[in-house]
Amino acid sequence: MAAPPGWHRVSGDPGSATFVLGADADHPRAYLNATPATEEEQLGSWVGFRLSHNRGEGDRNVRLLAARGELRLGGSVAARCVQDAYTSGTTRYTEIACLAQSRSGRTVIVAASPTPAWQRERATLMRAIDAVGVA
Repeated sequence: MAAPPGWHRVSGDPGSATFVLGADADHPRAYLNATPATEEEQLGSWVGFRLSHNRGEGDRNVRLLAARGELRLGGSVAARCVQDAYTSGTTRYTEIACLAQSRSGRTVIVAASPTPAWQRERATLMRAIDAVGVA
């Protein structure tokens, strides 16, 4: 996965690629991650799974904003995406989390930013999600 210009790679879960925008990796202006999906992560149950996953990680005030299925990332990769908002620590985040399925497997792609920066970072995050779907 290639980072958008000005982003830098940070350590993450094994097998994942994680990039942030901003000098402070603990409080980035935007976040992008791609991780191989687990068996529990399936297209048919993606929306409910993702919201439950966020709650399970300790996020509070998890709220579904939108859900889309039958998307084509990069023009060819099947995906289902959820946009949600949640509070982690003291920061409110907005994210789009997609489960992309191709012949080579399934990948979870998460693009997030603090909610006040969401509108400014959204276009870059959406292009990055689409580019991951091509890879």
